[in-house]
Amino acid sequence: MGITVSKLDELATTDVTSALALVTQLVQEKNPDLDVRRGVLHDLVLYFSAILAAAKDTEIARVRSSMSLKAINADPTLADTDLVDAVLSNFRVTRKVGAKATGQITIVLDKLLPTTIVAGARFTTLGQVFITERAFAARTDAAFVVSTDDVVIAEVGAGTYSFTISVIAENTGASDTVLRGTAFAVAIPPAHLSRAFAAADFVQGTSIETNQEFIARFESGIAAKTWSNRSTITALIIDQAQFEDIVGTSIVGMGDAEMFRDQHSLLPISYGGRTDVYVRSQALPLSTTKTVTATLVATVENGGVWQFSVARDDVPGFYEVARVALASAAATDTGYEVTTTTRSFDISGTGFKPDIETAQEAAFSSFQTATVQFLDTNTSTAALTINQSTQSYSVTFRGMPLISEIQEFLDSRSVRNPAGDVLVRGAVPCFLTVNFSLRKRSGAADPNVNAIRLAVAAAVNKLEFPGELHASLISDAIQDNLDSSVAIAKIDLLGRILRPDGTKRIIRDNDVLDIPDEPALGVSGRTVAFLLDPQNIGITIETVDAPTVI
Repeated sequence: MGITVSKLDELATTDVTSALALVTQLVQEKNPDLDVRRGVLHDLVLYFSAILAAAKDTEIARVRSSMSLKAINADPTLADTDLVDAVLSNFRVTRKVGAKATGQITIVLDKLLPTTIVAGARFTTLGQVFITERAFAARTDAAFVVSTDDVVIAEVGAGTYSFTISVIAENTGASDTVLRGTAFAVAIPPAHLSRAFAAADFVQGTSIETNQEFIARFESGIAAKTWSNRSTITALIIDQAQFEDIVGTSIVGMGDAEMFRDQHSLLPISYGGRTDVYVRSQALPLSTTKTVTATLVATVENGGVWQFSVARDDVPGFYEVARVALASAAATDTGYEVTTTTRSFDISGTGFKPDIETAQEAAFSSFQTATVQFLDTNTSTAALTINQSTQSYSVTFRGMPLISEIQEFLDSRSVRNPAGDVLVRGAVPCFLTVNFSLRKRSGAADPNVNAIRLAVAAAVNKLEFPGELHASLISDAIQDNLDSSVAIAKIDLLGRILRPDGTKRIIRDNDVLDIPDEPALGVSGRTVAFLLDPQNIGITIETVDAPTVI
C-alpha cells in the first residue's frame, strides 16, 4: 500500500469519527457560540476537514510503519516499498526486482523453405505467453546467413525440417516450468508449420519480491559473511552474485543425526569437523541433456540392455535420469525405461577433498558418479556383440544446478572452515503430485486452472526445508484464485522421496505430508525439499446443482 491516501473512502470509519470529534472540540473551544452539532458548518466544513485530517494522520502512520524494523515486521503489508528499500539498504539488503522467463522454441516445418518469425510473435503454452524480442530469418542453407539473427534450417527426417528461436515471457514474474518438449500454440503460424515445442527447459521467471519476502531475507543481510554458524554460512553463500537467488540451504554438522561422515573411525563416536550443506538452488530441478555413448550389456526378449557411465563432472549432483532416447529421436518422444542407476563417487585429483567413504555420502554432490542401464526396445540386437557394440543416445538428467560451483567456492582456501571439510549436496528431493477437486455451481464460469496451478506450485516451491507440507497451504493458494461460486474439495498429497542410497519412499496424505525421520538414510526435515512441477497438479472440476430455495 502506498504512503498517500488516494481515495477518501479507504479511510477507517473510526479514524474519521475521531478526527471529527477533535475538530469539533477545537472549533467549539475557539468560539463557544457556534452551533457545531448540525447544519452547513457541521456537515460541510467540520466533516470534510475531519476527513482530510484523518487522511493526513493515516499517511503519517504509514510513514512510521515503513521507517522502523519493528513496525515493518509487525505488518509488512502496510509499509511503503520505497521506504522499506531505504531502511533495509542500511543493512546491505536489496529487493529482488524479478525477471522474465526465457527459453528456446523449435519450429518444425513440413517443407524446406525460407521462413521469417517477426519480432513480437506470440507463442502460448500452459496459459503463458512468450514473445520474440527480435525477428528471426530461417535460411535453407548456411551460405545464405547474413546476420546474427539468421538461423539455419536443419533436416529432421520423415520430410520435416526445423530451426530454433529464442523467446521471452510477456510478463515479469514467476511462471509455470516449461519443460523440454512442451508443445506451443503459435498465434500467427508460419507457412507449412508442423509443430512448435520447447527445445530445452526454460529458465524460470521470478516475481518482484514482496515486503514479507524481503523482510524474511533480512537476517542474511545483517549476518557476518563468515564461516561461523548456520546463519553466517548461508549469508556467505548468498552474498555471492551467482548464488543470491538460491531458494534455501540447510546445514548439517556435528551432533545432527543426519551427519555420519564425522564417524569415520573404529570407535562409534563423532569427531566433528565435517559440514554438509544441502542446497535448494532453484524452485525445481534443472533438466540437462547430453549425448552419451552406451554399450550393449545384455539382450532380452523385447530388446537390449544398454549401459553408460556418468563421470563426476558430467552432470554434478544429478538426481535421476528423466529420459533416454536415440540421438536421432524427436524431443517429444518418451524414450526408454531406465532399469538401474548405480551410484558411486570419485574424490581423485589434486586439491582438498571432503572425507567421503560411501556412495550414499556422496549422493547428489559434485563427487557423485553413476552407472546407468536402460532397455532399448527399438534397436535390433541380432547383429550386435555384448560388451562391444555401442550406440549414441540423448540422455536428459534432472538435478539442482550450482552444486559444483558452490562446492568450489566453499572449498576454496580463503573460505573453507580451517578445522574441517565441507560437502555441498542437492536437497534430497521429494517429487510431489497434488490432486484436488473444484466444485462450482451450475452456470458459473470455470476457474482459471493454469493460474491455480501456478499459484499452488509457487506456494510450495518457495519453501526451503519445512519438514512437512500442509494441505491448508495448498488450499490458501487455490482460494486466492477462486470466487464465491467455487469450493475446494478432496486435496490429495503424494510424494516420492529419492533417498541418497538410491531407494525410494512414497508418502501420501490428505492433511499433512510429513517427511519421515530416517537420518541413517539421509532423510529428514533438515535434508528434504518438496518439489512440485505445475504439470503434476491434477484439477477436477465438478458441477453442483444448488437446490432451489425460493
